[in-house]
Amino acid sequence: MHSTIDAFSKFYAHVLATLESNLITLAVCLGLSKAFDTIDHNILLKKLNCYGARGVALEWFRNYLINGSKLVSYHHIHSASHSVTCGVPQGSVLGPLLFIICTNDIPHAVTCILFADETIYCISQNPNELQRNTENDMRALT
Repeated sequence: MHSTIDAFSKFYAHVLATLESNLITLAVCLGLSKAFDTIDHNILLKKLNCYGARGVALEWFRNYLINGSKLVSYHHIHSASHSVTCGVPQGSVLGPLLFIICTNDIPHAVTCILFADETIYCISQNPNELQRNTENDMRALT
């Protein structure tokens, strides 16, 4: 199991190694607000398909995610029901797993350390190239 200390130690060791090689590291630390609520159902379903969920299994996930609704209930008083258009259920057993499936391939698109809040970093000797590469990585995430 990895912790924030493991992620920080990895990043720290990486920065030290680049400094010893006379390179510059630029890091962007991202914190996703309400991260579980940001997951696009269609993207998640495509990724589940790529991981081998097909047929009945994929249809089960589709039904689990799409056409859901939510409401708040407090002391027998209920809010109006609203459609759920994105996100994975929080407090469920599947929620964290589905979030990981959706974000697991980010390191293939950009150089980063994944742990709750993602840290993206770029390395170069040239500050202009460093800025350009970082901006490209940020665009790749959108």
